[in-house]
Formats: sequence, structure tokens, C-alpha cells
Amino acid sequence: MHDRLPEGLSMGNGRLEATEVQIATKVPGRLAEVLADEGDRKYSSQQLLDQQQARYDTSNSAVVAARAQLAAIKAAIGAAEAQVAQLTSEIDDSSLRAPIDGVIQLRLAEPGEVLGAGGRVLLLIDPSDQYMNLYLPASTTGKLTVGDQARIVLDALPDRALPAKISFVAAKAQFTPKQVETRDERQKLVFRVKLRLTEPSAVPQAKPGMPGAGYVLDGSIRQRRHRNSLYPRIAFMPQGLGGNLYPELSISENIRFFATLFGLSRTECDTRMHALLLATDLERFAERPAGKLSGGM
Repeated sequence: MHDRLPEGLSMGNGRLEATEVQIATKVPGRLAEVLADEGDRKYSSQQLLDQQQARYDTSNSAVVAARAQLAAIKAAIGAAEAQVAQLTSEIDDSSLRAPIDGVIQLRLAEPGEVLGAGGRVLLLIDPSDQYMNLYLPASTTGKLTVGDQARIVLDALPDRALPAKISFVAAKAQFTPKQVETRDERQKLVFRVKLRLTEPSAVPQAKPGMPGAGYVLDGSIRQRRHRNSLYPRIAFMPQGLGGNLYPELSISENIRFFATLFGLSRTECDTRMHALLLATDLERFAERPAGKLSGGM
């Protein structure tokens, strides 16, 4: 090169360079991989670093782990809820509650006693549902129908006939239960008939366990027309009831008994009894026991 340049030309020393673009991370972290070597030609849209992918994979792994942890927590919650439900059920089973409104009849166990499954603690009765079981022969039960009127007379309340209805008539015969007094009666085949009190609350003196007698119509009267009009008259037919009078009761006591049995008021009973005794000339014998009456009175 010539020391002197032609007129109009100048020279200077320098170094060849190129535009540089520094590629840097936006967030701090450990560099996992560089996807470029020196001399490689890269374009602006081509991925140079795997840092974002690493962060994504890390985050995704964290999400998967969190989901697994959430599933485990939900399973633990479900198990805890099941245990709570079981304990609640056991507590409920251990706590005795009255299933109905009633009166405690018997206390069968005391605190401190060990009871097995099914061990009884109390006997509860429902005073609104009282009934009496009768045991009658087929000749009678064959004429009875559920819903028919009946009466119950308790030994403790002999002057009070309690209204009842037939709620059940057995379809199969059985031997009379052992609580029936006579041996001859126990050897007979009978059908169970249940009489249910229609207004148990009207007679608070009536208590479960009281003995007594139940009365039903045998069918011959029940099947007649206008049977309701016949009920009151039954108590005023002494000749027709001769076989049914109580011999130890007087004539007036028998009449009042049957009048009560079939629902007559005291006033109506007294009026009809007076008319009947006058018509039959039995007024002077009204207080004589029926078993003491004879042809000549």
C-alpha cells in the first residue's frame, strides 16, 4: 500500500464488527440447557433456551403433585366423614328414645347393669291404643266383620261399657290360651277376635292389664235392617234375654247393665225401665236377683 494516497482519498485503522443482540433471561434460575452452539445460524422465531420449558415442566409437576395431594386429602376427609357417621350411628343406637308417646309401664334394668344386644330396659305402653283379645267359637266368629261395634266391660268398672270395634278376626283356629280359667275351655278350638277401644282417653280409669269381658253381636241382630234402632231395645226384653241375665244381679241391675252396654243414657234407661217394669208387673221385684225369680215371682 502506498504511503501517499491520491488526492481526495483518506485512510484510517479499525476492526470489523456485527450487530450484537444479547439473549438474556427475564427471571433468575438455573440454566438447564442451551440449544445453540457457536457458529450456528438462528432465526428470531427459533427457541434458543429451554428455560421456559423447564419452568413449565416444573410447574406442571407441581400441579400433578398438588392434585395427588388433593386427592389424598379428599380421601382422608371421606374416611373421616364415614367414621363420624359410624360414631353418630353408634351414639344413636346407644341412646334409647321413645318411639311413640306413651307411659312407662315397667323399668326392666338399672344403671350399671350389663345388657346384651336386644336387652330390654323399659316397657312403654300407648294408652291411646288399647284392646282386648277374645277367643270365640267358629259359630260366632263366622258372623263377625272387622269394623263391627262391640263393648268392653272391665271388672273394675262393671257399670261402664266401653265402646269398641272389632279390629281383627283370626282366619285360623287355635286352642284357647292357657290364661282361660277352665280346662274344658282350654281344650276347645277357637278364633281370636280383637276388640279395640274407640275412645280410650274418655275413660282414664281403664288401664292395660285389667281383666274384663268383651261383647259382640252374634250376627242374627247385626244383619237385620235398622240394627241401630235395635241396640237400645235389647236391654228391655227380659224374656228374650232370660238365658243371658246375670243371676246374682237384680232385675234393675241387669237392665242398667245392658242399657250401658248398648249406649243408652241414664235418663233414657230409667224412663224405659220404669215403663217396662210397669207393663210387665215387675216393679215390685225390681231389686230381686234374677236368679231368685220364679213363676210366681
